[in-house]
Amino acid sequence: MLEKQLRKRFLKNKKKKNLLILIVKIGVGSIPRVCPNSHPQQGGLLCYRQCPKGSHRNFHVCKYGCRSGYKKHLATCHYPMHVYWKCSGRCRRGYRRTTVCTCQIGPHTYGRKILYGKYAAPKTKVCRKGLETDAGLCYRYCGRGYYGIGPVCWKRCPHDAPVRNFLKFLKIS
Repeated sequence: MLEKQLRKRFLKNKKKKNLLILIVKIGVGSIPRVCPNSHPQQGGLLCYRQCPKGSHRNFHVCKYGCRSGYKKHLATCHYPMHVYWKCSGRCRRGYRRTTVCTCQIGPHTYGRKILYGKYAAPKTKVCRKGLETDAGLCYRYCGRGYYGIGPVCWKRCPHDAPVRNFLKFLKIS
């Protein structure tokens, strides 16, 4: 409907030389779905930097695991207490004598290394190759001499044009 009305206006005004803009309809935009190369790790709708070797992503931060024998508990690693009976001689390596006949290890807790900063700063997804972003959606490139605003490509007016921003003619792709 709009196309027919615009063509009628063009035919009425085709003698005027001040109608300079070409519109090309490029379709409805799509949602960006690709993570940029600098932030390849996807976390929900956002993209993050790759965590360093030995750590893993937990929401927006990178966390390192616990040493052997320790159990993860939120941001800490916990080694439970262990006691055994030994009345003579030395305790095993890592154990300490607590009474005349017992050796004990633990409990021991230490904080896990958590990386914030550049590893926590997300980026939004980007458009795949061959598309450009406008208002958060992906559209086909308009081509040389045109600029896109949403689903429409507008022809750039020459700088010496007497009047700008009028329709010249409509082309539906």
